[in-house]
Amino acid sequence: MSETKVDLKDGWTSDASYKELYQADQEVAEILKLLDLGNATTFLDSGCGNGEFSVQAGRAFPGLKIYGYDGLESAIVEARKRASRVKHEHLHFAIAWADSLPLPDTSVDRALFRSVLHHIAEPRLAFSEFARCMRVDGLLVLQAPFNNWEDSFSEFLSEFHFLMDESHRRFYYTIKQIYKDLENCAFSATTESVRAYPFPFVTERMKDLILKNGFEDRLGLNQISEDKWSVTLYWARVTAIKKA
Repeated sequence: MSETKVDLKDGWTSDASYKELYQADQEVAEILKLLDLGNATTFLDSGCGNGEFSVQAGRAFPGLKIYGYDGLESAIVEARKRASRVKHEHLHFAIAWADSLPLPDTSVDRALFRSVLHHIAEPRLAFSEFARCMRVDGLLVLQAPFNNWEDSFSEFLSEFHFLMDESHRRFYYTIKQIYKDLENCAFSATTESVRAYPFPFVTERMKDLILKNGFEDRLGLNQISEDKWSVTLYWARVTAIKKA
């Protein structure tokens, strides 16, 4: 996370809509294919959440060593519950922050960092830790909500989400910032893709902030119930190779 840990609010582990919105079968299949796990021996899933990607990797690759870590105890409890349904002797889950992983140096050849970056104030701390754990030519797949607009829009996105969850500030980096931090931590970013995703959790206060700033068209503000609105936000998906 950062040098200063925060108390995260778990609003999704038990949310039935989360899988449909953000962990659909096609999404999981795409990520696992991108990771090329058939040619890997050890897989790190940092910020593993409910363990969906690690558990599916375990089902598909029974000989793969898999380590899933998350800062939330509730997430690890759920991940272990799911793992218990899979006969896989090398599927491990534990509580750990992205900048302090309980793994030896150069012990990992694949890593996933999905939907975590926006919770981190100092990304280089996490990227440096991945670089320490990963072997040369190891593959990192990063996917995160990001700022797809001008630099100053990051501040709006942070304030927007703070109105929904005041447990901590979120950070929305641009592709340029993400690439720069990866390069400074011994990674070579190789590909990227950008995709829109729905965010149907906009409250009255969040809607008012959008209107105040004149961003209703940019975000595609749409009322979906008496007191809820939806907007369109963006994922960045980046793959990076650990350099020598």
